[in-house]
Amino acid sequence: MQPLTLEGLIAFHREMIAPEFQRIAATLDEHTGFHRETHAHFDGVYQKLELLEHEYQAIRAAIERLERRVAMVEVRVGKLEERVTRVEDRAISIQQTLDHASIQAELRVLEERVIQLEHALGALQRSIEAADRE
Repeated sequence: MQPLTLEGLIAFHREMIAPEFQRIAATLDEHTGFHRETHAHFDGVYQKLELLEHEYQAIRAAIERLERRVAMVEVRVGKLEERVTRVEDRAISIQQTLDHASIQAELRVLEERVIQLEHALGALQRSIEAADRE
């Protein structure tokens, strides 16, 4: 075995250690590039997720507004249904009143006609009685 000398160490370093360090450095550079690229992709994913989160919150807020409006519309529709029912009931009542008034008017006309016929019949009877007496 030979004694270790500075020139031997330098030669060992140049032939064995330096190329290994260069290979390690090159591999590290490759990994660093891949690491940066991976981080860039993750940054893009996080940005898209943030955009989606904002859109989700906006959609959620819009749905809540729509649900409140639908609830208000349902209340208004319920009130309108009640009003329509009252109007229909009132219309039926008015129709019944009109029907009753119409019948009463027809009854008055018929009563007047009966009175006229009774007068005519009475006059006819008197004429017949007067003709019989002669």
